Amino acid sequence: MAREADGPGPISVTLTWGEQPDVDLHIFEPNWSHVYYANPVGESGHLDHDDTKSYCQEHYFVGSCDQLETGRYGVAINYYCGTEP
Repeated sequence: MAREADGPGPISVTLTWGEQPDVDLHIFEPNWSHVYYANPVGESGHLDHDDTKSYCQEHYFVGSCDQLETGRYGVAINYYCGTEP
């Protein structure tokens, strides 16, 4: 899949966090593609980058309706690293 420019599309998911250094966004596309830091490009969309600092954001985008798979999308968050429970 060719990566589209980051921005609004038919699906856009943004994860933001505060002081804790590393929280990860995971997306499960309808075909069970698992889009996350180790696999940033799926069949429909892509993850912009893996942020590992405090007060950051990660974004998942589907660039256009032509790339959009029909079905269920899952969103998960992993508290990868930090000092709080």
